[in-house]
Amino acid sequence: MGDPVVSVVMAVYNMAEYLDECLTSIWEQSIGVEHLEVIAVDDGSDDGSLDRLDDWAADHPQLLVVRGPRTGAPGGPRNRGLELSRGEYVFFADPDDYLGAEALERMVDAAERYGSDLVMGRLRGVGRGAPVLPFMRSVGGGDVVSTHAVWTLTAHKLFSRELLVRHGLRFAEGARLAEEQPLVVPALFLASSISVVADYDCYYLVNRDGGEHLTQQTADPATFLPIVRSSLDTVIAHVDAGPVRDDLMRRWVSVEISRKFGARFATLPDAIQAAFLEGAREILDDLVPDRVDLLLPLDRRLRVACVRRGATAHLHALGVFEKEGVIGAPVYADGRVLAPWPGLRDPQWGVPDAYYDVAHALVPELAAVSVHSDGRWRLDVHVRPATPAGRDSAAEWEVMLCRGDEEHRVPVIGGVARIDLQAVDPVPGRWALVLAARTVDEEEAVHPVGDHGASCAAPDGSSGLVGAALTRSARGALRLDVRADVPTRPVLTTTGIRWHRGRLAVALAAPDARGDAVLELRSGGRTVRVPLVRSNGELRATFVPGGVLPPGRWSLWVGSRHQECEQTARVRLDPSAGERSWHPGGGQVARLSSPGERDWARIEVIGRQRWARRLVGRLVRPLRPPRGGTTA
Repeated sequence: MGDPVVSVVMAVYNMAEYLDECLTSIWEQSIGVEHLEVIAVDDGSDDGSLDRLDDWAADHPQLLVVRGPRTGAPGGPRNRGLELSRGEYVFFADPDDYLGAEALERMVDAAERYGSDLVMGRLRGVGRGAPVLPFMRSVGGGDVVSTHAVWTLTAHKLFSRELLVRHGLRFAEGARLAEEQPLVVPALFLASSISVVADYDCYYLVNRDGGEHLTQQTADPATFLPIVRSSLDTVIAHVDAGPVRDDLMRRWVSVEISRKFGARFATLPDAIQAAFLEGAREILDDLVPDRVDLLLPLDRRLRVACVRRGATAHLHALGVFEKEGVIGAPVYADGRVLAPWPGLRDPQWGVPDAYYDVAHALVPELAAVSVHSDGRWRLDVHVRPATPAGRDSAAEWEVMLCRGDEEHRVPVIGGVARIDLQAVDPVPGRWALVLAARTVDEEEAVHPVGDHGASCAAPDGSSGLVGAALTRSARGALRLDVRADVPTRPVLTTTGIRWHRGRLAVALAAPDARGDAVLELRSGGRTVRVPLVRSNGELRATFVPGGVLPPGRWSLWVGSRHQECEQTARVRLDPSAGERSWHPGGGQVARLSSPGERDWARIEVIGRQRWARRLVGRLVRPLRPPRGGTTA
């Protein structure tokens, strides 16, 4: 086997309980195990994690298990795994999280299509929060500004290994918080381009057993603050002074600095409080102009003002007010709208009025929300904040379908949230429609859709949705009642796939597909459609993949439209079709395969040169030493 496409690196410490779920999600990746290697570096576990890894390695030669001494932080083990990696790309995973089945395939596809050194796949929180702003839309070949990449600095990204090696990028060792930033932050600025996969949940961040996540623990100021300073130095080195740099620096001032001086600050030992205050004050004075403070939410901007003044007592007072205080009516003075928080116009505090001004930060609850049914399977929720202040605010909007503990989120893009009910596939029952406004700092306010004067196109149940009705509650909130008789998606399996002189002939058994039908071949954000012809109860299509499909991994779907609804279904591969390759000419080679246990059909189109490298790799594989087992 040639060198792997992706090296997945994991630092493991006492994760025996969760390793199976994580490793299973890796082996089931649609990219195929032949394109993977996994390097698990054990950090002195004493709960049987190493034995569990050895059991996996015995059955999976792509897994390399490395025994390491206890370091107490993930940076060192990750660095060792990076040094041992051989893949063209590197992905850093944590053993208590897991990946979406198509995550690596989609991210590699984006990297190769756009020539990106770094790809961010959408993160989904399980029992915890996850960044939202960077994943509001997919981006191909963007940069650190257009992707909002600084708002997700975890290591759970796809990196070009050449980028990391060429610039000597490594994790901070010995640090338990923000240890990713010495690698991730420079990579964001040094990458040729950054792509975002926002239409698929690539990585699941899991909070296990409701425990306190590492990012919620108290940082050691001796290791944490130098990392913050280094990250800000990187921003300054790569971005000229001005609004763009200020907006980037806002991230560290808001998250890494201001957050550390919230209500928990007063509970820390005096020595830790003094170290944090002194170190943060030096960073602000040396690197951050005070105009950046005014870009923060009210509470955080006031904390930063106190840090700049070294006012520990005032920080304590703010903490008490945030927990127990009652916010009064705004104060209108000198053309400003001032929040009546502690220190307002108090000479002892010495904080300018601008820090209390909330005129441009007020986000309205709702102004107008209209809901329309389109194609009978989609709800279009149109959102328009009531005031210019709301429209210009930094909040990002999502519409949620909520039922008990289950929710489905759809971003508001261009003022519209388009909910594809067939893709969401909600269980029968009553679902609430909720509008969520989340700032870049992950603070969220939610409001029922239809409340506060919102309008609804079909409040009486006449929405025309197949198997669902849109209704309004007594208090005006909109609801979606999903019935149990929603038509199911058609089950499509191949009755024959045949190669002949470079042509692919596909025949599908489609008993439930009615109306016009088309074969869709999808690869990331690309879609190629080939008409299907109905014949003797089957759907048939014939085309030349080498002339139709650019290089990539293409999944097969069938779409059909009739008077009741539009349906789309992924094609299952008949196991009897096997796996075959052919050379259609034009410098490309293609292969039909099934990427996983569900037998979904996939076509892989690659150039002849890459195919030759793979063939050579298969020939020399027996000459290489085995990769499994444990190394010291």
